[in-house]
Amino acid sequence: MENFSPENGSVRDFYSLAMPLDKLDSTLRAFDEKKDYTSKELTEFGAAFGRRFQIKRDPEDIRRAVQILGRAQSIVEKYTPAWLRTSNNLSAALINMYEQTRDVKYLNRAVDLLAQLAEHLPSDEGSQPVHLINLWSALHLRFEHTQRMKDLDRLVRVGEEIIENTDNRSPMRLLHLQNQQSILFKRYILTRRLEDQKAAIDTLYLLVKELPADNLQRAEHLDWLAKSIIVYYYLARGTMPEMGLEEKKAAMRMLSLIVTDLPGDSPDLEECLEILTKMVVSSCNQMRDPAALIELAEISEKLLIRIPADANYLVGIINITGGGYLVRYTKSNDPIHLEQAIRHLETGIACCTPDPFYLRQCYFNLGNAYKMRYEQRTCLEDLDRSVDALEQALALSEAGATARPAYLSTLIDVLKTRFERTASLADLERMKELRAQNKYA
Repeated sequence: MENFSPENGSVRDFYSLAMPLDKLDSTLRAFDEKKDYTSKELTEFGAAFGRRFQIKRDPEDIRRAVQILGRAQSIVEKYTPAWLRTSNNLSAALINMYEQTRDVKYLNRAVDLLAQLAEHLPSDEGSQPVHLINLWSALHLRFEHTQRMKDLDRLVRVGEEIIENTDNRSPMRLLHLQNQQSILFKRYILTRRLEDQKAAIDTLYLLVKELPADNLQRAEHLDWLAKSIIVYYYLARGTMPEMGLEEKKAAMRMLSLIVTDLPGDSPDLEECLEILTKMVVSSCNQMRDPAALIELAEISEKLLIRIPADANYLVGIINITGGGYLVRYTKSNDPIHLEQAIRHLETGIACCTPDPFYLRQCYFNLGNAYKMRYEQRTCLEDLDRSVDALEQALALSEAGATARPAYLSTLIDVLKTRFERTASLADLERMKELRAQNKYA
């Protein structure tokens, strides 16, 4: 997939006279510099010189094309259809003149004309934004010549307009996305601004999403997307807590696509999995909407088949998956969801690395799950298991931890339920101890 250039991506309808060389020669021999012609006649002669230049590459032909098309433009009212048609051909001639002479004044004039054409010739709905594409090509040429940030910024804006005005079904949309992400990455290299890097990554993600699965370049773009988001994450992680929830959800969807589609032997897979896990865990702590928590748990469950068994963050994903089933159970009252939650959480504890953060969360959720099952079945064994799990969660919770009051309150509540069932004085004494702790938690 190539970037646009004046050779392969410019100017539809420029020099639109489809004549063989012998007929062009015959037409141009009839041209008389001293004769008065109409604007239409001059435009046709100028386009013919431009077309012959493209065939023979004679510098005199393109010089005369610019001169004649300039005359044609000067004698017609601005922004009329005749002016727009002449300017269309003149801009092409000016770009060819720049390529021939490397004099940027011709390119400047072409950019000015193409900007006016883009403004006054909007594309029909569903068609290619041709004049925006031509403007993009000219701006790209000028940026390569001058390296001016002003042109690069304008390239980004014009690229956005091209994508916005290109039909989603057009095969050219993928090329426009490719060009846009390339320009955005180029701007990031020059500015080192995180917002430029993020814009480039977002556009690359859109390209990867829209590329057919069997496209030969999709794997290459996916690999670049994975590497780019790893770099972005470690550069931006200091600002991650400031990310809004919707922004985090968008980032998780992107990472979910990456870890789902990357091959198993990719050197970036494990790192992307870990970044996604950390983002899922932090988002889980922010989310209060049950639907959002369930969506998060669905992402987590898909990750389970890809995360290595010895990864220290595996239990975090298991915990969120189990927590998602708990939320589902509260919405559905379906015992299958509760059993799935318990199964996942017990698995998480069994395989857990000695990381108190993940382990205490698993114990706390498991304690709640057993409590819910007790309420469903009134089996004392579930109540005993709930107390044991909640005691473990509390033991792993440091004094002053933000979650500690919730652990204390939940354990007190379960002990109270068991005391009412068994009249155990030990439970009563334990409740007193915990209430005293809860005062200072």
